[in-house]
Amino acid sequence: VHATASMLRSLGVRPNRGERVRVDIGFAKLLQTFDLTPESVEEMLGRSLFDDGLQVMFNGSVIERFLQSAGLGVPPGSLPERLQTRVPVANIVDIQRLVESTIDGVVNGHLMDLSMTVVDGISASYERYPPIGNVVMINSKFFLSSLREAANRVPLIQMLNLAANANRTGDFESASLLQETPVTDSVLGGDVTQYAFTMVVQYRNRLKAYLKDTQGTLDDLTAFANSVGESLGATTPLKILLPVHEALQPLRFLRIFLQQIFNSVVFVTVCHGCLTVYSLLVTDTGGRTYEYGMLRMLGMRKAALGQLLILQALFFAIPGVLLGMLASWAVSYPLLDLVAYY
Repeated sequence: VHATASMLRSLGVRPNRGERVRVDIGFAKLLQTFDLTPESVEEMLGRSLFDDGLQVMFNGSVIERFLQSAGLGVPPGSLPERLQTRVPVANIVDIQRLVESTIDGVVNGHLMDLSMTVVDGISASYERYPPIGNVVMINSKFFLSSLREAANRVPLIQMLNLAANANRTGDFESASLLQETPVTDSVLGGDVTQYAFTMVVQYRNRLKAYLKDTQGTLDDLTAFANSVGESLGATTPLKILLPVHEALQPLRFLRIFLQQIFNSVVFVTVCHGCLTVYSLLVTDTGGRTYEYGMLRMLGMRKAALGQLLILQALFFAIPGVLLGMLASWAVSYPLLDLVAYY
């Protein structure tokens, strides 16, 4: 079992030390989860148990001797050795009262006292459940098997299993010897995840989606949600929530603002680098004037000469800016890593 770390500290239990705790499952909420009410259980019993009843067998010779001893004068051999009849259960017991008393007994009882080992202490909710309150996480397969064992101890469930076996075998005595529990298996034999209120699906490699702009992120999340819906089935009732995307919505304007600032800084840095390189190129005024004059005498136009100066500046400025950005990224990487896992 995984439990809230604060609750474990208050109980004096340390996780990952083999220490065990006893967990009492609240059956009132659990029965509501499986939609088990007196009305639903009565409907689940069906006509075969209420109206048709159970098949009861009698020994004909015993009944014949009883009638003869009572002076009724039954001729010998008039009754067969075995008499069969069906007795409606409603004529024997109050079914409604039986169902209600069983449900109340299960709700008020402690049939699900589970002794489990504490594996881990939960210190953060990670947006999977409310951060306020205590949380206990149990392995679904272990929980379902424990729930099945607890249900088989309920008298009404035992009666349902016995009736189902009797209807299948046609003999009440033979059905009482069977260890099969068809009703319990039909109700609790499926996948326990079908009764989950919330399903958390992890989006792998989601960092690439969140690094895109708002529309790109929304497109990727929509495609991912569609794939999840197709996997669960088109008829499955779904309400998909995107808590991380919704939490980032108030920050989208700040993101646009910072992106514009970054683009402006890069543009100004490139322009400043070009001017700096250009000033370095024209430091030797006399030599540069002679060089450009010779180019003009050779027939180069003023526009071509200007383009040449710009290209020379860019050849120096762009590699310098790229190297500077690479160096700044290497220096800021530890800080970014700290903020990312904060």
